[in-house]
Amino acid sequence: PFVGFSFIKALGILRSESVFSSVDSPVKVSSMEKKLLLKSKELQDAQDKCHKMEQEMTRLHRRVSEVEAVLSQKEVELKASETQRSLLEQDLATYITECSSLKRSLEQARMEVSQEDDKALQLLHDIREQSRKLQEIKEQEYQAQVEEMRLMMNQLEEDLISARRRSDLYESELRESRLAAEEFKRKATECHNKLQKLQVKDQGKNEAGELYCKLEKINTEQQAKIQELQEKLTKAVKASSEATELLQNIRQAKERAEKELEKLQNREDSNESMKKKLLEAEERRHSLENQVKRLETVERRENRLKEDIQTKSQQIQQMAEKILELEEKHREAQIAAQHLELQLKQKEQFYEEKLKVLENQMKKDLADKEALENMLRRHEEEAREKCKVLAEQKAMINAMDSKIRSLEQRIVELSEANKLAANSSLFTQRNMKAQEEMISELRQQKFYLETQAGKLEAQNRKLEEQLEKMSHQDHTDKNRLLELETRLREVSLEHEEQKLELKRQLTELQLTLQERESQITGLQAARTALENQLREAKTELEETTAEAEEEIQALTAHRDEIQRKFEALRNSCTVITDLEEQLNQLSEDNAELNNQNFFLSKQLDEASGANDEVVQLRSEVDHLRREITEREMQLTSQKQTMEALKTTCTMLEEQVMDLEALNDELLEKERQWEAWRSVLGDEKSQFECRVRELQRMLDTEKQSRVRADQRITESRQVVELAVKEHKAEILALQQALKEQKL
Repeated sequence: PFVGFSFIKALGILRSESVFSSVDSPVKVSSMEKKLLLKSKELQDAQDKCHKMEQEMTRLHRRVSEVEAVLSQKEVELKASETQRSLLEQDLATYITECSSLKRSLEQARMEVSQEDDKALQLLHDIREQSRKLQEIKEQEYQAQVEEMRLMMNQLEEDLISARRRSDLYESELRESRLAAEEFKRKATECHNKLQKLQVKDQGKNEAGELYCKLEKINTEQQAKIQELQEKLTKAVKASSEATELLQNIRQAKERAEKELEKLQNREDSNESMKKKLLEAEERRHSLENQVKRLETVERRENRLKEDIQTKSQQIQQMAEKILELEEKHREAQIAAQHLELQLKQKEQFYEEKLKVLENQMKKDLADKEALENMLRRHEEEAREKCKVLAEQKAMINAMDSKIRSLEQRIVELSEANKLAANSSLFTQRNMKAQEEMISELRQQKFYLETQAGKLEAQNRKLEEQLEKMSHQDHTDKNRLLELETRLREVSLEHEEQKLELKRQLTELQLTLQERESQITGLQAARTALENQLREAKTELEETTAEAEEEIQALTAHRDEIQRKFEALRNSCTVITDLEEQLNQLSEDNAELNNQNFFLSKQLDEASGANDEVVQLRSEVDHLRREITEREMQLTSQKQTMEALKTTCTMLEEQVMDLEALNDELLEKERQWEAWRSVLGDEKSQFECRVRELQRMLDTEKQSRVRADQRITESRQVVELAVKEHKAEILALQQALKEQKL
C-alpha cells in the first residue's frame, strides 16, 4: 500500500501541478506541494511509529511472559521455603526433645554423682577411723619405744654425770696447778723487778744473780710440773678410755666365762641342764604360744587390712569406672554439643544462603520493578506521544476536511463561473475543460483523501484499542506490582519472623550452652572433688601400705627371731640325741652289769661252801644290786625325761611346721602386697594419663567454646547488619512505592 500510495501521490502531485499550473499561481502550487510533502512525511512517520509500537508491544508481551515465569519460579521457591520451614520446625521439635532428654540424662548423672559423693564420704569416714585406730596402735608402740629410750637416756645421763664428776675433779686440779703457776709467775716478776732495782744499784750483784738463778730454776720446775700434770691429765684421759675399754673387755670376758661355766656346768650336770633346758623349752613354748597368738592377732589385722584394702581397691575401681562413665557422658555431651554446633553452623549457613537468595530475589524483584516502572513510564510517554500524534492527525484530518470543503466551495464557484461563462469563447471552453479535469482530479484527490482519512481513522481506532490494551496492561501490571509488593511484604514479614525465630533459637541454644557450661563446670567441680578424694584415698592407701610394710618388716624380723629360735631348738635336739646316745650307753652298761650279776650268782652257787667268800660276794652283790637299782632309777628318770623331751620336740616340730607355714603365708602375702603395689602403681599411672587426657579435652572444649562464642558473635553481627540492610531496603521500597502512588 505504501508503494501504491507513493505512486498515487506522485500522480496526484503531477496532476495538481498541471491543474495549479493551469488554474492557480505557482506560489500556491508550491505551497500545496510543500504541505503534501509534509503530510506524506508525517504519515510515514506515523506508520513507522505504529510499527515501532507493534514491536514494543511484542516486547512487552515477552517481558510480561518472562515476569510471569519469574513469578511462577518465585511461587515455587516460596513453596520450597515453606517446606523447608516445616522441616526446620520439625528439626526444632527434635532438638527440643533432644535437649529435654539431655537435661534428664544430666540430672541422672548429677544424682549418680551425688550418690558417689555420699559413698566416697562414707569411705573417707571409714578410712579415717581405720587410720585413727592405726595411729592409736602406733602411738602405743611409740610410747613403749619412748619409755625404752627414756630408760636408756637415764642410764646415759648417769654415765654422763659420773664422767662430768671426773672431769670436774680433773679441772679443779688443773685450776690449782694454774693458780700455782700464776703465783710462781708473779713471784718471778717481783724477783725481776728486784733484780732490776739491784742492777741499778751496784751493790748486791751476786745476790741478784743467785736470785735470778733461783727464779729460773723455780720456773723450770713449775713448767716441768705443769707438763707433768698435763701428761697426767692425758694419761688419766687415756686411762679412763682404757678403763672403759677394759671394762667392756672384762664384761665380754665375764660373759664368755659365764657362758663357758654354763657349758661346763651343763657338761658336768647333765640332769640339771636337762631340767633347765626343759624349763627353758617350756618357757620358749609359752613364749612361742604367745608369739603364735601375736601372729594370729597380726594375721587377723592383716586380713582386716587386706579386706579393707580390697574394699578400698574395689571402691577405687568403682570410682574409676564411674569416672570413666562420667568421661563417656562428658564426651557424649561434647559430641552432642559439637553436633549442635555443626547443626547451628549448617543452619546459619542455610539461613545465610537463604538470606542471600532472598536478598538476590529482592534485588531481582526490585530490578524487575524498576524495569516495569521504566516500561510503564516509557509506555506512558509513548501513549502521550501517540495521543499527541493522534491529536495532530485529527488536526490534520480536520485541516484536510476544511481544505476539502474549501476546494468543494471553489469547485462550486468555478462551476457557477463556468455556467455563467458558457457562452464565452473557445478559450473559455478550453478553460472549462481544464477546470472540469481539475475538478475530476480534485474529486479523485478528495476520494483518495477520504480513503486515507478512513484508513487514518481505522489506524486511530487501532491505536485507541492498543492504548486501551496498554492501559489495561498497565492496570494489570499495576495489579501485579501491587501483588508483588504484597508478596514482598509477606516475604519480608516471613523473613523477619524467620529471623526472630532464628534469634529465639539462638537465645535458646545460648541458654542450653550456658546450661551445658554450668553442667560442665559442675562436672568439673565434681571431678576435682573426686580427684581430691582419690588423692586422699591414695595417700591413705600409701600410708596403709607403708604401715603394712612396716608390719611386714616387723613380721620378717619376728620370723628371723623364730628361725633363730628354731636353730636353737635344733641345737637342743642335737643335745637330746647326745642324751639318747648316753642312755644307750647306760643301757649297755646295765646289760653288762646284769650279765655280771648273773655270772656272780652262778659263782655263788658254785662256791656255796666258802662262807667268807659268800659274804663278800653277797656284799658285792648287794652293792651291785644297789648300783643296778640306782642305774635303773636313773634310766627310768632319763626315759621319762626323754619321753617328755620327745613330746616337747614333737610339739616344737609341729610349732616349727606351723611357723614355716606362716612364713610361707607371709611370703605369699608379701608377693600379693608387691602385686597389689604394682597394680596400684599401674592404676595410678593410668589415672594420671586419664586426668591429663581430661585436661586436654577441657582445654579443647574451652577453645571450642571460645571459637563458638566468636562465631556466634560474628553471626549475630552479620544477622544484625543483614536486618539493618533489609530494613533500610524495605524503607526505601516503601518510600519509592509512596512516591509512585503519589
